[in-house]
Formats: sequence, C-alpha cells, structure tokens
Amino acid sequence: MFPALIFAQHKEVDTLPKSPKSLPGFRVGAQVGYAYISAPMLRGTPSALRNSLSFGADLSYFFAQEIGPLKSNLGGGIKYNGTHSENFKTHYLGAFFVGHSFFGKNRHCVFGNVSAGIAGYRNDIEIIKEEIEDFGILFGMHAETGYDFMITPSFAIGIQASFTVGFAKHTIDKFGVLRRKTVSHIDISIGFRFYE
Repeated sequence: MFPALIFAQHKEVDTLPKSPKSLPGFRVGAQVGYAYISAPMLRGTPSALRNSLSFGADLSYFFAQEIGPLKSNLGGGIKYNGTHSENFKTHYLGAFFVGHSFFGKNRHCVFGNVSAGIAGYRNDIEIIKEEIEDFGILFGMHAETGYDFMITPSFAIGIQASFTVGFAKHTIDKFGVLRRKTVSHIDISIGFRFYE
C-alpha cells in the first residue's frame, strides 16, 4: 500500500476591502494639522500669524473604477478646509474630483483630489493701537494628496498634504480702496477616514 498523499490548498481570507473597492461607496474624512499662510498679508501683520491651525472635513462618493486612462476608484464630493490663528482665519468650501487606489493586501491606500469652490478670509489686526479689518470672499481652488492605513475594512488613519488658494480681481477694504487679493495656504495634517 502506498502512503496516501494529501494535498491541501490554502487561500488567505482577506477581511479588508478588495482593490478596487466595491462601488458605489462613500468615504468620510476629518483632519487637523498645521498650515502655513503663503499669501501676502496686510503690512504690519506679525509673521507669526502665518503659522496656523488647519482643520477640515470631506465627503466622497465613488462611482467608477476607471475613466479613460485613469484606473482607480474615482468619484466626487464636497470638501471644507479652514485655518485659524490668533487674528487670521480662512475658510474654503468646494466640490472635488477624487481618485484612490488600494495596495499591499488592501491595507494601504493613496489618494488625490482637485477641487474648485469659494474661499473666505478675515484678518483682524491692531497696528499702533488702530484696529484694521480685512475680509472677503474669493474664488478658490484646492489640491490634495495623501495616504491611508486601513485599521478595519471601514476605518483608516491617514496623513495628507494640500494647497488651497483663493483669488479675486478686486476687493474693497475698510478704506474703500479697490485692489487685487490672493489668499493661499499649505497644510500638513492627520485624520480619520470612514469607508462605507
């Protein structure tokens, strides 16, 4: 009698999302970090005000696995981004196009998005005991790239870098002066993502 040979096939069961993730699907993110205000400020504004707290949130809806040469999970959504320092604040709200891809047994994800919307700013500063207000609403654009590490199939932690700019041909300040205005900032932040 010949010894019986038993062949067993083993298949690893991956509980994390397949790549590309099942569509359609949602992704909700929230993040906080550091922002550097790169736009020109009012003369006399302390340079320390360029360093700011950054915060934001976004909602994505993925609807396609590829569009033309782009082969990834693709979708759109709404993003809010803002900065806050002692006297200077910015806000941005826009619609964006986003793509993300899973790799490494679906535990890792890279993503990027581009967005267009509106940007608001406010600068309240006191110069030689005189309070000056500078504020407005501008057309804005936003670009972002980042990385997520999947903790569970529905939850991830991540890091991202982004650039936001708002600009208008003219704004009117407190003194009634018509002038050009640009507001921009660079952000580095960490956040949480929820996939559904």
